[in-house]
Amino acid sequence: MNILFITNHLNVGGVTSYVFSLCRGLKKLGHNVYVASSGGDCLTRFTEEGIIFIPVPIMAKSEINVFKIGISFFKLLKDIQEKQIQIVHTNTRVTQVLGNLLKRKTGVIHVTTWHGFFKRRWFRRVFPCWADKIIAVSEQVRAHLLSEFKARQENIRLIYNGID
Repeated sequence: MNILFITNHLNVGGVTSYVFSLCRGLKKLGHNVYVASSGGDCLTRFTEEGIIFIPVPIMAKSEINVFKIGISFFKLLKDIQEKQIQIVHTNTRVTQVLGNLLKRKTGVIHVTTWHGFFKRRWFRRVFPCWADKIIAVSEQVRAHLLSEFKARQENIRLIYNGID
């Protein structure tokens, strides 16, 4: 299977550790694994594991950063088609928007992990960017998705972070 992970950056932190563990594990299972991001301090850890890096300018704090999301969208659209990506896995609110746009254009399966809590802002209500499947990292995050964002319960899976 061809799997693309999208995250804002690959600097030291929880999301990067999470993405690295998943990428490495899936690679060991024989999948083709790609990671798209703005790069960062941990990039060599990924490439040393044989994970293919796709540079995109997605380092943004706001999901309405049309410029960075737009450039990343057109770059990844081409990569999804050329590499026959089957699953896109996003990990931040900005990348959820990007993943949702890619899903709408290509039909690729979109999975997202919610690592924490988001405020219910206007844009998030109008354009929620739900993925086909949502991973919640805790019971509290799952409850937040259900109560604050009215996510569909059948699309949420509770998967606690583990330690390799």
